[in-house]
Amino acid sequence: MILDGVLIRYFLVLLLVACTPGARYTLHEDNDILKLTENKDRDFSQGLKLAVEIPDSSGSTSYYVAQSFYTPGKKYLTEAQPDDRPYAGYLYAGADYKYLRSETLMDVFGVTVGVVGPHSYAEQTQNKFHKLLGQREAKGWDNQLDDELGLIFKAERQYWHPYSTSLDFVHIIGGHLGNVFTQAYENSYIRFGHNLHSVFNSPGIIFPRVPRTTGFLNWSYYLYGGPMVRAVVQNIFLDGNTFRDSQSVDKYPFVAEGRLGFALEHGLYKAAYTYIIQTKEYETEQPSNDFGEITLSIGW
Repeated sequence: MILDGVLIRYFLVLLLVACTPGARYTLHEDNDILKLTENKDRDFSQGLKLAVEIPDSSGSTSYYVAQSFYTPGKKYLTEAQPDDRPYAGYLYAGADYKYLRSETLMDVFGVTVGVVGPHSYAEQTQNKFHKLLGQREAKGWDNQLDDELGLIFKAERQYWHPYSTSLDFVHIIGGHLGNVFTQAYENSYIRFGHNLHSVFNSPGIIFPRVPRTTGFLNWSYYLYGGPMVRAVVQNIFLDGNTFRDSQSVDKYPFVAEGRLGFALEHGLYKAAYTYIIQTKEYETEQPSNDFGEITLSIGW
């Protein structure tokens, strides 16, 4: 498929632009194997994202490639499961432009393009990973959504409310428009810890960077957490293919999430773990979904 080659070339470009001074690599891994409860290996199962953020005079631009996939609960079945979500994968690339309006206000505009369906290679990724772990393969990928070009446009506004170097609050409102997701969302979280810096300065955008000093007290470490609410109009992973008949489930129009995590930062380096729990996304979901996320960043 032509889009596969485009995504590979896009990934190679990411490796090239990452040599830009001030660039920062970030790796996000979302997986239900990372959660705090028993691993059920269903619903949102895996998401891997590699991003490179490049600073400029007004903010930064983040370029990324990623893959995510979703599965029903009974992966030992070869036939379709009409009361459960369909198998689906999404392989995509995109860019987010971050415009820093002030030290406490930032706008984000982005576009994502990719492929949903067999050419997302979600089946191969999951089954090879299961084989590596000594787990049985998922048998029902022949029932996954058909190939479809997936587009998402994003607009977002972020507010940062610093109270001290130990406590701050972030409020985000935004939306997605496209055949993959069409939804509005609101997200808030509190950070509490030591030596907090601007949430907009973590990649070292246009404000002075954190000096590369030694000693643990010069690091930033903090707990963070808060709710997120989404009003969902379109979710291709629940509604099925846009232009042809496919398996689907009856989704809920509103979904809430709770997030709790811990982060350690120093200069352009960061490591974080987040635990995410969601309310039910569709009527026959049993039970609600939860998963863990690891974030690793490095820059120069």
